[in-house]
Amino acid sequence: MTKDPRGKGANIAMAACRARDKLLNPSDRPTAQLRTDKIEVFLNGAVGAGEPGSRLLAYLERGDVDVSRVQVMEGEATATGIVMLETAISDSRSFAYHGAVSTRRMPNPGTTACLTSNGEPDLVVANLIAPQEEVAKAFTAAAREGVATVFNPLPIQEMNRAIFANVTHLMLNQSEAAALRQVDADSLKAQADWDEATDFSLRLGVSNVVLTLAVDGAYYATASGESGHVEAVQDVQVVDATGAGDFFIGAYAVEYVTQRRLGVRHTDEAIRFACHAAAWTIQHMGAQDDIPD
Repeated sequence: MTKDPRGKGANIAMAACRARDKLLNPSDRPTAQLRTDKIEVFLNGAVGAGEPGSRLLAYLERGDVDVSRVQVMEGEATATGIVMLETAISDSRSFAYHGAVSTRRMPNPGTTACLTSNGEPDLVVANLIAPQEEVAKAFTAAAREGVATVFNPLPIQEMNRAIFANVTHLMLNQSEAAALRQVDADSLKAQADWDEATDFSLRLGVSNVVLTLAVDGAYYATASGESGHVEAVQDVQVVDATGAGDFFIGAYAVEYVTQRRLGVRHTDEAIRFACHAAAWTIQHMGAQDDIPD
Protein backbone atom coordinates (compact mmCIF):
# COMPACT_ATOMS: atom_id res chain seq x y z
CA MET A 1 0.00 0.00 0.00
CA THR A 2 1.22 3.50 -0.82
CA LYS A 3 -0.04 6.76 0.64
CA ASP A 4 0.24 9.85 -1.54
CA PRO A 5 -1.20 13.38 -1.81
CA ARG A 6 -3.92 13.05 -4.43
CA GLY A 7 -7.48 14.08 -5.17
CA LYS A 8 -9.69 14.80 -8.16
CA GLY A 9 -9.32 18.59 -8.04
CA ALA A 10 -5.63 18.29 -7.19
CA ASN A 11 -5.08 15.90 -10.09
CA ILE A 12 -6.76 18.26 -12.56
CA ALA A 13 -4.83 21.26 -11.27
CA MET A 14 -1.50 19.45 -11.41
CA ALA A 15 -2.28 18.07 -14.86
CA ALA A 16 -3.10 21.56 -16.10
CA CYS A 17 0.21 22.93 -14.82
CA ARG A 18 2.27 20.12 -16.29
CA ALA A 19 0.42 20.05 -19.58
CA ARG A 20 0.90 23.80 -19.85
CA ASP A 21 4.64 23.46 -19.35
CA LYS A 22 5.45 20.21 -21.16
CA LEU A 23 3.26 20.10 -24.29
CA LEU A 24 2.79 16.36 -24.35
CA ASN A 25 1.17 16.12 -27.77
CA PRO A 26 2.75 16.40 -31.23
CA SER A 27 4.16 19.80 -32.16
CA ASP A 28 2.04 20.14 -35.30
CA ARG A 29 -1.08 21.19 -33.37
CA PRO A 30 -2.22 24.74 -34.25
CA THR A 31 -1.08 26.36 -30.99
CA ALA A 32 2.12 24.41 -30.36
CA GLN A 33 4.47 27.07 -31.71
CA LEU A 34 2.49 30.06 -30.44
CA ARG A 35 2.99 31.74 -27.11
CA THR A 36 0.57 33.43 -24.72
CA ASP A 37 0.91 34.81 -21.23
CA LYS A 38 1.45 32.06 -18.68
CA ILE A 39 -1.72 30.28 -17.68
CA GLU A 40 -2.06 30.34 -13.90
CA VAL A 41 -3.88 27.50 -12.17
CA PHE A 42 -5.78 28.25 -8.95
CA LEU A 43 -7.15 25.36 -6.91
CA ASN A 44 -10.33 26.15 -5.00
CA GLY A 45 -11.11 23.60 -2.33
CA ALA A 46 -10.66 22.87 1.35
CA VAL A 47 -8.47 20.75 3.60
CA GLY A 48 -8.38 20.00 7.28
CA ALA A 49 -5.90 21.73 9.56
CA GLY A 50 -3.76 18.63 10.12
CA GLU A 51 -0.75 17.07 8.41
CA PRO A 52 -2.52 15.42 5.45
CA GLY A 53 -3.86 18.77 4.29
CA SER A 54 -0.60 20.65 4.73
CA ARG A 55 1.24 17.86 2.92
CA LEU A 56 -1.13 18.07 -0.04
CA LEU A 57 -0.84 21.85 -0.26
CA ALA A 58 2.95 21.73 -0.12
CA TYR A 59 2.99 19.13 -2.89
CA LEU A 60 0.73 21.24 -5.09
CA GLU A 61 2.77 24.38 -4.51
CA ARG A 62 5.88 22.53 -5.66
CA GLY A 63 3.97 21.73 -8.84
CA ASP A 64 3.21 25.45 -9.40
CA VAL A 65 -0.47 25.20 -8.45
CA ASP A 66 -1.67 28.34 -6.65
CA VAL A 67 -3.35 27.14 -3.44
CA SER A 68 -4.09 30.58 -2.00
CA ARG A 69 -7.82 29.94 -2.51
CA VAL A 70 -7.85 26.63 -0.64
CA GLN A 71 -9.62 27.00 2.70
CA VAL A 72 -8.11 25.35 5.79
CA MET A 73 -10.96 24.13 8.00
CA GLU A 74 -10.46 23.67 11.72
CA GLY A 75 -12.20 20.59 13.06
CA GLU A 76 -12.59 19.00 9.62
CA ALA A 77 -10.63 16.14 8.08
CA THR A 78 -8.91 16.36 4.73
CA ALA A 79 -10.64 14.29 2.07
CA THR A 80 -9.34 10.74 1.86
CA GLY A 81 -9.71 8.27 -0.97
CA ILE A 82 -8.80 4.62 -1.36
CA VAL A 83 -7.90 3.25 -4.79
CA MET A 84 -7.73 -0.52 -5.27
CA LEU A 85 -5.71 -1.47 -8.33
CA GLU A 86 -6.48 -4.81 -9.96
CA THR A 87 -3.21 -5.57 -11.69
CA ALA A 88 -4.49 -8.64 -13.52
CA ILE A 89 -6.89 -6.54 -15.58
CA SER A 90 -5.14 -3.14 -15.29
CA ASP A 91 -8.25 -1.60 -13.75
CA SER A 92 -9.03 0.17 -10.50
CA ARG A 93 -11.85 0.90 -8.10
CA SER A 94 -12.04 3.76 -5.67
CA PHE A 95 -14.13 5.27 -2.91
CA ALA A 96 -13.67 8.44 -0.94
CA TYR A 97 -14.58 10.47 2.13
CA HIS A 98 -14.88 14.10 1.04
CA GLY A 99 -14.27 15.69 4.43
CA ALA A 100 -13.48 19.40 4.51
CA VAL A 101 -14.23 20.08 0.86
CA SER A 102 -17.89 19.17 1.39
CA THR A 103 -18.22 22.13 3.78
CA ARG A 104 -16.45 24.70 1.59
CA ARG A 105 -18.43 27.72 0.47
CA MET A 106 -17.69 30.19 -2.33
CA PRO A 107 -16.27 33.35 -0.66
CA ASN A 108 -18.29 35.71 -2.87
CA PRO A 109 -20.99 33.94 -4.88
CA GLY A 110 -21.56 37.08 -6.93
CA THR A 111 -18.34 36.89 -8.92
CA THR A 112 -15.77 34.43 -10.22
CA ALA A 113 -13.02 36.89 -9.29
CA CYS A 114 -13.05 35.36 -5.79
CA LEU A 115 -11.69 32.14 -7.32
CA THR A 116 -8.34 33.73 -8.24
CA SER A 117 -6.01 36.36 -6.82
CA ASN A 118 -5.77 38.39 -10.01
CA GLY A 119 -9.30 39.05 -11.20
CA GLU A 120 -11.69 37.24 -13.49
CA PRO A 121 -10.49 33.80 -14.67
CA ASP A 122 -10.41 32.50 -18.25
CA LEU A 123 -12.10 29.26 -17.26
CA VAL A 124 -13.78 27.64 -14.25
CA VAL A 125 -13.43 23.85 -13.93
CA ALA A 126 -15.59 21.94 -11.45
CA ASN A 127 -16.80 18.50 -10.44
CA LEU A 128 -19.16 17.25 -7.76
CA ILE A 129 -16.60 16.63 -5.06
CA ALA A 130 -17.63 20.18 -4.15
CA PRO A 131 -21.27 20.62 -3.06
CA GLN A 132 -23.56 20.80 -6.07
CA GLU A 133 -25.12 24.07 -4.93
CA GLU A 134 -21.67 25.68 -4.72
CA VAL A 135 -20.84 24.56 -8.24
CA ALA A 136 -24.14 26.04 -9.40
CA LYS A 137 -23.27 29.39 -7.78
CA ALA A 138 -19.86 29.48 -9.46
CA PHE A 139 -21.32 28.58 -12.86
CA THR A 140 -24.10 31.17 -12.54
CA ALA A 141 -21.52 33.86 -11.81
CA ALA A 142 -19.37 32.62 -14.69
CA ALA A 143 -22.27 32.77 -17.15
CA ARG A 144 -23.13 36.29 -16.03
CA GLU A 145 -19.52 37.42 -16.51
CA GLY A 146 -18.90 35.60 -19.78
CA VAL A 147 -16.42 33.14 -18.24
CA ALA A 148 -16.30 29.67 -19.79
CA THR A 149 -16.86 26.57 -17.66
CA VAL A 150 -15.85 22.91 -17.70
CA PHE A 151 -18.00 20.44 -15.76
CA ASN A 152 -17.43 16.79 -14.94
CA PRO A 153 -20.48 15.62 -12.91
CA LEU A 154 -18.64 13.06 -10.81
CA PRO A 155 -19.38 11.52 -8.34
CA ILE A 156 -22.63 10.63 -10.07
CA GLN A 157 -25.62 11.88 -8.10
CA GLU A 158 -29.12 13.22 -8.59
CA MET A 159 -28.71 16.49 -10.47
CA ASN A 160 -30.54 19.80 -10.55
CA ARG A 161 -30.48 19.99 -14.33
CA ALA A 162 -30.68 23.78 -14.34
CA ILE A 163 -26.92 23.75 -13.76
CA PHE A 164 -26.27 22.53 -17.31
CA ALA A 165 -27.51 25.77 -18.90
CA ASN A 166 -24.35 27.44 -17.58
CA VAL A 167 -21.92 24.72 -18.73
CA THR A 168 -19.64 25.53 -21.67
CA HIS A 169 -17.86 22.16 -21.81
CA LEU A 170 -19.42 19.01 -20.37
CA MET A 171 -16.90 16.19 -19.93
CA LEU A 172 -18.28 12.67 -19.55
CA ASN A 173 -16.90 9.17 -19.65
CA GLN A 174 -19.14 6.32 -20.77
CA SER A 175 -20.39 5.47 -17.28
CA GLU A 176 -21.18 9.10 -16.50
CA ALA A 177 -22.97 9.63 -19.81
CA ALA A 178 -25.04 6.50 -19.24
CA ALA A 179 -25.91 7.49 -15.67
CA LEU A 180 -26.98 10.94 -16.80
CA ARG A 181 -29.41 9.35 -19.29
CA GLN A 182 -30.26 6.48 -16.93
CA VAL A 183 -29.27 3.82 -19.45
CA ASP A 184 -26.80 0.94 -19.39
CA ALA A 185 -23.16 1.92 -19.97
CA ASP A 186 -22.82 -1.00 -22.40
CA SER A 187 -25.17 0.82 -24.76
CA LEU A 188 -22.43 3.29 -25.79
CA LYS A 189 -20.60 1.12 -28.31
CA ALA A 190 -21.04 2.73 -31.73
CA GLN A 191 -21.12 6.23 -33.18
CA ALA A 192 -24.92 6.21 -33.29
CA ASP A 193 -24.86 5.63 -29.53
CA TRP A 194 -22.34 8.44 -29.07
CA ASP A 195 -24.58 10.75 -31.08
CA GLU A 196 -27.53 9.91 -28.85
CA ALA A 197 -25.48 10.57 -25.71
CA THR A 198 -24.09 13.89 -26.91
CA ASP A 199 -27.48 15.01 -28.30
CA PHE A 200 -29.04 14.34 -24.91
CA SER A 201 -26.39 16.47 -23.20
CA LEU A 202 -26.79 19.31 -25.69
CA ARG A 203 -30.54 19.31 -25.05
CA LEU A 204 -29.76 19.98 -21.39
CA GLY A 205 -28.31 23.32 -22.47
CA VAL A 206 -24.55 22.77 -22.56
CA SER A 207 -22.56 24.36 -25.39
CA ASN A 208 -20.05 21.54 -25.99
CA VAL A 209 -19.92 17.93 -24.83
CA VAL A 210 -16.91 15.63 -24.90
CA LEU A 211 -17.48 11.91 -24.41
CA THR A 212 -14.32 10.01 -23.49
CA LEU A 213 -14.29 6.44 -24.79
CA ALA A 214 -11.16 4.80 -23.33
CA VAL A 215 -9.51 2.77 -26.12
CA ASP A 216 -11.85 4.37 -28.67
CA GLY A 217 -10.56 7.88 -27.96
CA ALA A 218 -13.19 10.60 -27.60
CA TYR A 219 -16.25 11.92 -29.40
CA TYR A 220 -17.47 15.50 -29.26
CA ALA A 221 -20.44 17.56 -30.35
CA THR A 222 -21.30 21.24 -30.08
CA ALA A 223 -24.47 23.30 -29.94
CA SER A 224 -23.39 24.92 -33.22
CA GLY A 225 -23.64 21.57 -35.02
CA GLU A 226 -20.04 20.39 -35.07
CA SER A 227 -19.13 16.83 -34.13
CA GLY A 228 -16.19 14.52 -34.53
CA HIS A 229 -14.28 11.48 -33.35
CA VAL A 230 -10.68 11.70 -32.15
CA GLU A 231 -8.77 8.42 -32.13
CA ALA A 232 -7.02 7.23 -28.99
CA VAL A 233 -3.23 7.13 -28.81
CA GLN A 234 -2.13 3.73 -30.10
CA ASP A 235 0.19 1.08 -28.61
CA VAL A 236 -0.34 2.09 -24.99
CA GLN A 237 0.42 -0.39 -22.21
CA VAL A 238 -2.11 0.25 -19.44
CA VAL A 239 -0.57 0.03 -15.97
CA ASP A 240 -2.95 2.15 -13.87
CA ALA A 241 -5.94 4.07 -15.22
CA THR A 242 -6.42 6.02 -11.98
CA GLY A 243 -6.75 9.72 -12.71
CA ALA A 244 -6.76 9.39 -16.50
CA GLY A 245 -9.99 11.36 -16.75
CA ASP A 246 -8.60 14.07 -14.49
CA PHE A 247 -5.50 14.44 -16.66
CA PHE A 248 -7.68 14.56 -19.77
CA ILE A 249 -9.70 17.42 -18.28
CA GLY A 250 -6.63 19.34 -17.09
CA ALA A 251 -4.93 19.14 -20.48
CA TYR A 252 -8.13 20.01 -22.35
CA ALA A 253 -8.62 23.05 -20.13
CA VAL A 254 -5.11 24.34 -20.81
CA GLU A 255 -5.44 23.89 -24.56
CA TYR A 256 -8.86 25.55 -24.57
CA VAL A 257 -7.57 28.62 -22.70
CA THR A 258 -4.53 28.81 -24.98
CA GLN A 259 -6.72 28.71 -28.07
CA ARG A 260 -9.14 31.27 -26.66
CA ARG A 261 -6.34 33.71 -25.88
CA LEU A 262 -5.04 33.30 -29.43
CA GLY A 263 -8.47 33.81 -30.94
CA VAL A 264 -8.65 30.36 -32.54
CA ARG A 265 -10.85 27.32 -32.00
CA HIS A 266 -9.81 23.75 -32.78
CA THR A 267 -11.91 21.42 -30.63
CA ASP A 268 -10.39 18.30 -32.14
CA GLU A 269 -6.88 19.50 -31.31
CA ALA A 270 -7.83 20.24 -27.70
CA ILE A 271 -9.18 16.70 -27.43
CA ARG A 272 -6.13 15.21 -29.13
CA PHE A 273 -3.89 17.04 -26.64
CA ALA A 274 -6.01 15.68 -23.78
CA CYS A 275 -5.84 12.14 -25.19
CA HIS A 276 -2.05 12.31 -25.18
CA ALA A 277 -2.01 13.43 -21.55
CA ALA A 278 -4.37 10.63 -20.53
CA ALA A 279 -2.37 8.07 -22.54
CA TRP A 280 0.80 9.05 -20.76
CA THR A 281 -0.70 8.79 -17.29
CA ILE A 282 -2.21 5.32 -17.72
CA GLN A 283 1.21 3.88 -18.56
CA HIS A 284 2.51 4.67 -15.08
CA MET A 285 1.56 3.87 -11.50
CA GLY A 286 -0.17 6.63 -9.57
CA ALA A 287 -1.89 9.81 -10.70
CA GLN A 288 -0.16 13.15 -10.23
CA ASP A 289 3.40 11.94 -10.76
CA ASP A 290 2.70 10.54 -14.20
CA ILE A 291 3.29 13.51 -16.50
CA PRO A 292 7.06 13.88 -16.81
CA ASP A 293 8.88 16.89 -15.41
